[in-house]
Amino acid sequence: MKVFKIIRLKTGVVTLKLFSRLINAIDKIEERTPFSHNYRFGYLNFRPSNMGTTNRASVYIQMPKLAAYRRISEVAVAKYNLQARGAGGEHTESEGGIHISNKRNMVFTEYQTF
Repeated sequence: MKVFKIIRLKTGVVTLKLFSRLINAIDKIEERTPFSHNYRFGYLNFRPSNMGTTNRASVYIQMPKLAAYRRISEVAVAKYNLQARGAGGEHTESEGGIHISNKRNMVFTEYQTF
């Protein structure tokens, strides 16, 4: 079994052009290595929290004063079904900035996630 984690980083505004480039790259990989997919449950992955699209679109925001109050940022993003993480990912400290990403994967298509 092969495991892939594809990350695309871009400074500035994320556009549909960037999303299209990501999809094209994934399609090229899948031509050689098919991904396990179920119409109802999405792509096979190792974390139940990533069921569905398996996509996470995140934005890194440098707001030191907000990042210092991690609990406040968590309450603020919960209203919009987002999640706040530290700069190093899940379960890391904020250290001057936070990652904001989608919390729900089961409701949206890949296109809607971005």
